Amino acid sequence: MRAAHPKRCLFIVHRELIARKLKESFEQIIDEHITTGLFTSGHREIDREYVLANVQILVKNENLHAFAPDAFDHIIIYEAHHAGAKNYQKMQSYFKPKFLLGMTATPEVVAIEQPETLKLLFIKKSDAEGSEFYFMGEMLHKQSIGTTITGNKGEKLSIVQMFYEMKTLVEAKIYDYFEG
Repeated sequence: MRAAHPKRCLFIVHRELIARKLKESFEQIIDEHITTGLFTSGHREIDREYVLANVQILVKNENLHAFAPDAFDHIIIYEAHHAGAKNYQKMQSYFKPKFLLGMTATPEVVAIEQPETLKLLFIKKSDAEGSEFYFMGEMLHKQSIGTTITGNKGEKLSIVQMFYEMKTLVEAKIYDYFEG
């Protein structure tokens, strides 16, 4: 964030507690002249440079239209595996940022289905060497297949299987390192 210097940044989260905690963290690490605000059930701090918003509150029409579609240079979706949900899709269709980033630590990710969205693969390895994220490269979307599976209680669940390939092949020795 420091290197990019966005004029305005919107962080989308699915829980108010996460928004409050992220705001506290940002205020400790970002430039003290940058203003941060919450857009949650109890707060509407829309005039701040960094806004941390709860998606369920943000996507209500009267709230979403409190912002211009190009109000934010950067939008970051925290826990991007939720991005396939209708609320996230509505928000993504409305806003027109210069940079959109989805972050998740969940490997079963429903990726953001916008062709122009850059999709990057990071792998986390936790072992005796530490627990670091490693950048593997850009992923190219190849196919999405809608299907159903049976849930734990016998109910039918709709899912989307998404198939990607790496834009640049990963060397075998790197793959072996993560497998070992």
